[in-house]
Amino acid sequence: MAKILLIDDTDNLRSLAKRMLSHFEFIEAPNAIDGLELLTKHDFEIGLILLDYKMPKMNGYQFCQRVHESEEFNGASKIPIVGIGSFPEDQREYLKACHPKIWDFNALRASVEKHYIP
Repeated sequence: MAKILLIDDTDNLRSLAKRMLSHFEFIEAPNAIDGLELLTKHDFEIGLILLDYKMPKMNGYQFCQRVHESEEFNGASKIPIVGIGSFPEDQREYLKACHPKIWDFNALRASVEKHYIP
């Protein structure tokens, strides 16, 4: 079974997402830079990326740009990304869906299940 790469700088939100989506396996990163590193190591194991927008050092949109514009992440550019947080409207081009930080858990679960690649 493929895993979800969960990238968020807030520990308790990562824990909450894992509890509410407990039937999935997760790989976690506390920031986008660590997320890129994990993506290079585990790209064939990942079926979806759950990505926060506002993080230190690199935001969610910069992460998406890097994945889609760098040859280093060529295979990973096909992995669906669901945004969590306040992605500006003009920075959602790489996202399959986007949910506010105060999550509607049913909507987030539906997006994950719709876009997840097993």
